[in-house]
Amino acid sequence: MTFIRIGTDLVHVDQVRAALDTFGVTYLRRVYSPREIALCQDTERQPVPERLAARFAAKEAVIKVLRPEGGVALTDIEVTVGPDGAPGISLSGAAAQAAVGFTLDNSSLSLTHDGPLAAAVLVALGPEATPPPSAPPPSMVPPPAPAPQENSMTTNVAAIRTVLASHGRLNTDLAKIGDDDSLYGAGLTSHATVTVMLALEDEFDIEFPETLLRRSTFETIDSLDAAVGQVLATLESAG
Repeated sequence: MTFIRIGTDLVHVDQVRAALDTFGVTYLRRVYSPREIALCQDTERQPVPERLAARFAAKEAVIKVLRPEGGVALTDIEVTVGPDGAPGISLSGAAAQAAVGFTLDNSSLSLTHDGPLAAAVLVALGPEATPPPSAPPPSMVPPPAPAPQENSMTTNVAAIRTVLASHGRLNTDLAKIGDDDSLYGAGLTSHATVTVMLALEDEFDIEFPETLLRRSTFETIDSLDAAVGQVLATLESAG
């Protein structure tokens, strides 16, 4: 048995324009495929923010339909154009693996942009959801006490907060957001996670691996701190 799943997303065009102004080719390379970039250029071969914003919304709509458990690179989700001009979806990498069981060949994707906003809606058929396993009975053995954590003088939280202040576009005063408070609840959008990621990569001279390109990485300042620390530790051990 199959079911219908719908994904949608809304993007502010000015945020895409600001990302282009700030990160340029790096932003394009991390978000769009070469074919998408070519399709989104004007007659002078300059990227058109409205077209890019609509495609970004489509990528997020796909993620909302697939609900992948791991990280997915946005470049693994490509918005195509059929012979009749209708938009479609082409997947590769982790996105294609997450789509096993879905009939995206027969999905329906709609893109639009009007003034300051761009939007996308994807309707697709998916496999029947598997019910989660029954929870085991609670154990009578108390859980082990957490291991004490050493105080570190190399915390990256201050730098992360500076990046969020500049690129997070939060609707809540950052000073009132605790390190374990939800950034999405404070107004962090799907597009802002990308600009925050790019700014963090510039700040710490790193690149987030695909495994960390998931919603939970950007959930809180603590989770961002852990992700940055993980990447830095990997680089240190490699080199």
